[in-house]
Amino acid sequence: MCPQIPLNLRNPAALTKHIGTHILFGNRARLGDNPCGFCLSTDGSCKIWLDRRRGKNRSVYVDLARSRCPNKSKLSLGQPKDDKVRCTNKPIYCPIEDCADTVPAFWTYNLLIHLTKVHGLEGPRLTKYKELYEVSAEELKFMKKEETKIRNSRTTAAKLQRNHDWTISEAHRITPPKQ
Repeated sequence: MCPQIPLNLRNPAALTKHIGTHILFGNRARLGDNPCGFCLSTDGSCKIWLDRRRGKNRSVYVDLARSRCPNKSKLSLGQPKDDKVRCTNKPIYCPIEDCADTVPAFWTYNLLIHLTKVHGLEGPRLTKYKELYEVSAEELKFMKKEETKIRNSRTTAAKLQRNHDWTISEAHRITPPKQ
């Protein structure tokens, strides 16, 4: 878990917001192309699968039985009913037909990298999917405030390592380690 602030695993929206902050403002070279939005794992072991409810309400949800992640959780994947700015990082299937349904979901903050690296999309072919991966200026501002909260947290990685026998991975640091 995050060494900088305590996280409530019972609140998936708060968890994904916190992890999303690491994805947006962390070191992408260390995080790789598809860090997990529930736990920030970068080793590819986390696989989030989605399913669709049957009946009138065909909403999409995280398939907890099929998904693999230590922090997998029920997460609202629908559109919010209000105009509040919030973290939009959520699992979605790749919009490219050959890819959808055959591979696990991608987190929206990682989708642009997937589309460019795996599918080689650029220009108009890429912007066709802009609404799926673009982070609005308002959301970036909101997430930057969250990142500031993490940076200003009194519980730092150094304090935790001094007081506990924990190893904190590089992926869980917002700031680069001291040389």
